[in-house]
Amino acid sequence: MSADSPYHFALLPPGFFDVIEEQASSHERVRGVLLAHFQQYGYQLVRPPLMEFETSLFADSNQPLRKHAFQLIDPISHHMLGIRPDITTQVARIAVSRLAYLPRPLRLCYAGEVLRTKGEGIEGKRQRTQVGFELLGSDSVSADSEVVRVALGALSVLGITDVAIDLIMPPIVRDLFKHLNLSLDTQLQLKEALSKKDLQSIKVLAGDDHHYFIPLITLYGSVQDTLLHIRSLPLTEKTLELCGRLETIVAMIARHYPHVHVTIDAAEADYFDYHTGIGFSIFSRHTAVELGRGGRYIVQQSQHLEPGCGFTLYVDSLAHLIAPQPASHTVLVAPDCENGVIHSLQQQGMVVVFADDSDTLEQQALNRTYYGWVDEAGILHAVA
Repeated sequence: MSADSPYHFALLPPGFFDVIEEQASSHERVRGVLLAHFQQYGYQLVRPPLMEFETSLFADSNQPLRKHAFQLIDPISHHMLGIRPDITTQVARIAVSRLAYLPRPLRLCYAGEVLRTKGEGIEGKRQRTQVGFELLGSDSVSADSEVVRVALGALSVLGITDVAIDLIMPPIVRDLFKHLNLSLDTQLQLKEALSKKDLQSIKVLAGDDHHYFIPLITLYGSVQDTLLHIRSLPLTEKTLELCGRLETIVAMIARHYPHVHVTIDAAEADYFDYHTGIGFSIFSRHTAVELGRGGRYIVQQSQHLEPGCGFTLYVDSLAHLIAPQPASHTVLVAPDCENGVIHSLQQQGMVVVFADDSDTLEQQALNRTYYGWVDEAGILHAVA
């Protein structure tokens, strides 16, 4: 857009978008429905700040977040600040610090904006609204199952039923990299090739050891075949134990959400590199974008270690899939209309707009295509 254009002032940075009118209303509706759903399962609401000192935002196990975060100097403290690229780690910090005295497992939920230096998805968004929940203090398979069950239930509440869940196991690729003693540069290139399912690049990068990785992609989606291959790999005992945990989660989904399609992607690595166990990613068959992602991790603050598992849903993606709310009738009232009349109309589901005194109520209603207007006696007149 040219600087001479009358709209040049409205130009936004790449990856940032205005959300207006019906779409903005859908975003807020999704946010409210999800938080109410999580709270009905005992998840208490917390609200972390948008920015923190980088020493806390990127502490210990959160170091991989640094490359995704905007950073700036605080003009008051003169310390470096980080704008959160994710909320999960902030909730974990709250759990092991301010809420350390509460019994475990601890259930927390949240909603808020995140900013990232690099765009994601087809639209390359660098700002997202996240709504999620975290279960901290339990390393059990029942905790993993609960997180998946609550997340799938949230989509059902929104009326989104035609979904698929992708179960991922990031430790598999890490174990193979370590077993094969690959250089850091090769690991990064191979991780990218695996995420793109680029067979030719995998063969070149892994060389004679490509037979470890190729089946992780070619067997994608087949639960039993994928698990059989996983158990044949040179993995740590801890990673192999995840197979049994994964089977438990698959069985839970089949029982409570039989309509959900389940796949396993053993070659997928998580975005922030902090998941230590099974990860989850949900998609809809009606859109190519991811609806949400979660998984198991370890909270590390100084010498304190605590297991956690959670799920984050993306409001931006979900808002496109929910059914629109029925349009409300908009009626015009005089500026001095009594509150009782206004409240009565609103209780009937109508939207009330105060008229301007520059023209008659009837004419203004006709000009703006309103449903009708209310006269001085409080009587509603519908536009013919």
